[in-house]
Order: sequence, then C-alpha cells, then structure tokens
Amino acid sequence: MARPRFSSRLSEEEFLSHYWLKTELAECCRKLQLPSSGSKEQLTQRIANRLAGRQVPRVPSRQKKQEPLADELTLQTRIGRGWTCSNRLRQFFQLHCGRGFRFNGPLREFLASGSGGTLGQAIEVYRASLQQGPRSIGSQFQYNRHMREYKSNHPGCSHAQAVEAWWQRRGGR
Repeated sequence: MARPRFSSRLSEEEFLSHYWLKTELAECCRKLQLPSSGSKEQLTQRIANRLAGRQVPRVPSRQKKQEPLADELTLQTRIGRGWTCSNRLRQFFQLHCGRGFRFNGPLREFLASGSGGTLGQAIEVYRASLQQGPRSIGSQFQYNRHMREYKSNHPGCSHAQAVEAWWQRRGGR
C-alpha cells in the first residue's frame, strides 16, 4: 500500500501504519505547529497525539553542561559530563581497541551516564559488550531492525534483496 501524503486529516492509525524519516516527521510537526526537535519516537508520539485529538505534552527545555575533553587522553582520564562520541575519542579508542572499533550502545550509554568512570573502564565496557552478541535494536532504528529480521527470516538473501524488501515495506522510493 502506498504511503499517503501527510495531512492533518490523516487518522492516527493511518499515520502510524507507515514509515516516516525523521526529517519528514520534523516537517509534519512544523505543519501542525508542534515542537520539531527531539527523537524520532518523540516526534512520532507528538504527531499521533495531535491527529487523535489528544493533548500534546509541553516539551521541557533543558541545557546540558558539557565538560571539555582533557588535553591528553589516557586510560586513567576521568570521563567528563556531557562528553560526546567525538573524533578525538574515536581515535583514542581505535588506538586501544583496534581499527575495527565502533561506538556501540553500551559504550555510548557508559559515556553518557556521567558516572565519573575512566576511559580504561570504558574500554572494559566496550570489550565486554562485544562478548554479549547482538543487542536488541531500538524502535527508532526501524531500517536496522528490518534488515536484521529480514536476513534472519531469509537466510542466504542478498543485501540488495533485503533493501528492496525495505522499500516495499516503506511504500516505495
């Protein structure tokens, strides 16, 4: 079934039955005069609430304070509040974990927790997470979830076939 153009006259069910890019959701929010910042899930929920005639909760504003990265990064460096997964951190982790290093969910969560841990502990978290096998994929990552499920249900399929199935599911290119 082809996806309809967004309209304030869509039902909540019709809206939720289709895939929308985050940029499209932000544009839909602007059309409905709703806040257009936040996660994909937050934008989807705001739009669904408005289409269903429900109250849309006010978005609290919050300011994050970020501590700067230390001049020299070592295994004993304490992780500062608000650190992001920057190129400098990537280079540090690649040096200690190898060129195949990727920021994964457990490591991002550890860095964002503000626990005051060290970069050495972050490496331990990263290495332990690699031993745990695949994690569940968050609901906001619909494409990634589709690809994992499709390849699991269709062993031996090509990447191109999985992508084509995604576009069919999404309602066309």
